[in-house]
Amino acid sequence: MTQVGLCARLTDLLSGHLGKLGDGEGARALRDAVAALGEPLPRLAVGGRLKAGKSTLVNALLGTGVAATGHTETTTVVSRFHHARKVSATLHTLDGKSAPLSLDARGRVPARLDAPLSEVDHIAVGLPSAVLAERFTLVDTPGVDSLSGLDPGSERALAEADAVLYVMPHPGDNDNRALLRVREQAAGSGLTAANVLGVLSRVDQLSDGEGDPWPIAHRVAANYSAKLRGVAGGIVPVLALLAHSATEFDDADTAAVLKVRALPAPELEDVLYSAEDFLTMAPLPDEHSRRLMSALGMYGIRALVASTRTDTGGFAELLRETSQVDPLLERITTSLAAGSDRLRCTRVLANAEAATWRGTSPAEKSALGAVRAELDRFRGLPELGQVRLAGALTDVLLGRCELPEDEVAALERLATGTTTAACLGLPEGTGAAELADAADDEIDRWRAWENTPSAVLSRHARDASELCQRFFFAQQDDNGGLP
Repeated sequence: MTQVGLCARLTDLLSGHLGKLGDGEGARALRDAVAALGEPLPRLAVGGRLKAGKSTLVNALLGTGVAATGHTETTTVVSRFHHARKVSATLHTLDGKSAPLSLDARGRVPARLDAPLSEVDHIAVGLPSAVLAERFTLVDTPGVDSLSGLDPGSERALAEADAVLYVMPHPGDNDNRALLRVREQAAGSGLTAANVLGVLSRVDQLSDGEGDPWPIAHRVAANYSAKLRGVAGGIVPVLALLAHSATEFDDADTAAVLKVRALPAPELEDVLYSAEDFLTMAPLPDEHSRRLMSALGMYGIRALVASTRTDTGGFAELLRETSQVDPLLERITTSLAAGSDRLRCTRVLANAEAATWRGTSPAEKSALGAVRAELDRFRGLPELGQVRLAGALTDVLLGRCELPEDEVAALERLATGTTTAACLGLPEGTGAAELADAADDEIDRWRAWENTPSAVLSRHARDASELCQRFFFAQQDDNGGLP
């Protein structure tokens, strides 16, 4: 028997009370919660520090150049991208009004708006996009400063997201602090490491542009995945610039690359030696040399020159392949598909709980209190145990409790795995008997920590033990466990 999804169960719980709540602020918020539970696709927000390349990644994922990009921070307000039959843009203000917005001459969201930014809530952009129709809706946010944190619009956008891509060109301590700040400000929405994925976005800049930068990129991503444990579920490298440029590569660019490729070998070697040499020695107009450098970097230019492709479509296809954006897209889709019901339920549950405190009259307060009591019981469902464990990773990261490295690794698997096998550290396809044995071992592991003097650690160990018990018993029927 297949179990009813968490979002459907929470919808039924809330809907059963709405007719008794009247039309106060709390009731309206709960109706909004029910509407959010019914959204057909996950919401994916893209965040990161200032000038991290967020909009470039948005364009790479969508396969279009609609998001404004540049050498300075160009995203000044939240932009929400959804599927539509034709391209359109609408400006929404904080007072609830909306008005059509014209895209710029290149078909992009304008980098600057006529309306005062303090009055703008978000821009809604409709696109005929298979990604937006089948996989997720996408939200582009302004940059986050590690000191001042999120602006109100970005905070709302992240609080309403089911998952977050955090873009970092060169990960470091500032990203760690900024990510913690994002998590702190959006904590009430259920945002945890389980639904945050880091993206290492400028792979080509990790080397001097010669040779293959991907081995370095994967090592850096692995190192920072370990350092950001408890803050993000992992770091994935991608060369977003090339995927974005693939959407705009035209016949003039193709002709320029072919002209460079046709140079005699000694001259070609000199031209491709460095960025400075390319800009000064390539047999191209200065404007076009600068365009190729800006769009491709030396790594992208060398990749196209070294290829045997000769047409615009082939070059664009190679750029997308080289960017490795499609493996990132598949990881996003797989993770969201496996966990979107749980993540959406967690986010809306937090919002619904907050709404139950908004009663004004005694009757409304009483009715909302009854909802709150049921939500409290709902939060204790074993299916939400993985979300509770994600908070344990943050406590470990912040030093609120201490665990040996092996236990931290086991905790991370439990909190972020998208299948039972992944949670238990086993290969996909492992049989039920072996899964049950591994779950039994994990139960013993975490029960040993339940009697620790640390109340925080004891609580987390109990949650881990209960989740592993669920995995154990799920092998006897198909009503529990992860897919």
